[in-house]
Amino acid sequence: MPELEYSCNTSLSYSYYKAINMDTKYKICAVVVTFNRKELLINCLNAINEQTYKPHTVIIVDNASTDGTKELVKQNGYYNIILDGINYKYMLLPNNQGGAGGFYNGIKTAYESEEKFDAVWVMDDDGVADKNQLENLVNYLTNYDYIAPLVIAQEDSESLAFNYYGSYDVNALKDKYDKIVPGYSCPFNGILYSRQLIEKIGYPIPQLFIWGDEQNYGLRAKDAGFSPITIIDAIHIHPKDRMTFAKSLFGKPIVNIPNLWKGYCFWRNSIFNMKGRASIKQYLIFYVYNAWYYLIIKKSWSWFSCFNKAYFSGFKKLPDNGYRQYMKG
Repeated sequence: MPELEYSCNTSLSYSYYKAINMDTKYKICAVVVTFNRKELLINCLNAINEQTYKPHTVIIVDNASTDGTKELVKQNGYYNIILDGINYKYMLLPNNQGGAGGFYNGIKTAYESEEKFDAVWVMDDDGVADKNQLENLVNYLTNYDYIAPLVIAQEDSESLAFNYYGSYDVNALKDKYDKIVPGYSCPFNGILYSRQLIEKIGYPIPQLFIWGDEQNYGLRAKDAGFSPITIIDAIHIHPKDRMTFAKSLFGKPIVNIPNLWKGYCFWRNSIFNMKGRASIKQYLIFYVYNAWYYLIIKKSWSWFSCFNKAYFSGFKKLPDNGYRQYMKG
C-alpha cells in the first residue's frame, strides 16, 4: 500500500479553498506523478500554483524517488500544506510502480476521496501548464468528459510535443481548427478527466508499468464512448517526443527501443492494447516486422528472445512483470 503522508483536514481545506476561489464552478483534483526528477517536479508544481483557476487539491505521487524529491518538495513549501487556496498532498509509494502504477494510485485516491471531485487533472512531472490552462479546460467540462490541452514542445513553441497524424506543425493545426481539435489528445499530459468518465472506465492498469499505459486509458475511454477534444488555447509545455524508428523488412519502420526492459514493456503493452481492436493480419505484421529486424538486421538472439516473450505475454488477461528480468541492478 502507498504511504499516504498527507494530514490536511479536508473539510477545513475546502472552506479555505472556497474563500480563495469564490467563482469556481467545479472542484478539481490534480494528480502529478514523479520519479527522480525533483527539479522538474518543482517547475510543474510552481505552474500549478500559479493557475488562474485553482485546483482544490494536488496529489503528488512519488514513485519511491531516491534523488531527494521529498526533501525538495518540503523546501519549496508543497509538502502537505494548504498554499494559496490549494491543498497539496504527498503520496509516497513503497516502490517504483512506473507511470501506470503512479497514475493508478493517484486517480484512484482522487476519485475515492470524500471531496467527490468533479474531475481529475493528470500530468507527469516534466510537464508545465500555462497559467490559464486549467481555466481553459474547465470551460468545456459542462459538455465534455475527456478534455486535453495543446501540448507544445518546450524546445520549439511552433512544434507539437507529440505528432498529430504525423505532423508536429502547431500553426497548421491552428489554421485547420479554431478552438477545438476533435478526436485528438496526448493522454496523461495535462488532461482533464471527468468524474463520469472515471466512474465508467475505472483506473489505469498498474501492471502496464510504462510505455502504453496512457494509450490504454485513452483506448478504453474511446471504447466507452468518450471522444477526446483538444483545446487550442489550453497550453501544456512538454519535452518533444524523442521516439525514433528503424527500418525493417521492405523498409517498414519500427520503433527504436533503448533497452530490453523498456522494449519488453512496449511490445507487451502494444499487443495488450491491440486485443479486441486488431485483426489477425495486424498481429502478424507486428510480429514479422519486429522479428525480422532483431533476427536478420540486428542479428541479436537476446533482443529477439525478449521481443518474442513480450509479444506472447501481451495476450494474457493482465500484463505480467517479465520486464523485471531485463532490468540491471
